[in-house]
Amino acid sequence: MGEIVIPKEYVTGPDKDRVQDAVGTFLTTDDHALHEAGPEVFEYYLDTARLVREQGWDVQLPVIAGPDLVWDYVTFGREFQVDRDPDVDGHVYISVECECAWEPEHGLQLVFCSGRTVSKVGPFDGHLTNAAAFGRQDLDGIVYVSPFTS
Repeated sequence: MGEIVIPKEYVTGPDKDRVQDAVGTFLTTDDHALHEAGPEVFEYYLDTARLVREQGWDVQLPVIAGPDLVWDYVTFGREFQVDRDPDVDGHVYISVECECAWEPEHGLQLVFCSGRTVSKVGPFDGHLTNAAAFGRQDLDGIVYVSPFTS
């Protein structure tokens, strides 16, 4: 586990209990959350591979046989950023930027909602939800949205 970065206002402010609960949950979460997110991370890999083929880019991507194997190609970052989106849903999120073998430029962002479940995966864009990333409320609660489609 790396460093958990909590902005000062979350440590001493009115949301400190929610933040503390989310961080505590995150620290005790087992691999179940990652296993559950495997299909969405694998879909990100497949979308990237499809784009590389369609564009004819001379890029060597790993061949990943399925969602259970996708984590073998991910290196987790060492910094876990705690953040909130109080204007949208008030949840506490923990985001980590990872390296992945299929997208070295943009990597992989994993966002954990309340420290419990993976609520967003895709290239690192700094957003906490896909609804925020794409400016579309109909994407609220959607874990993965292809960044390569409009």
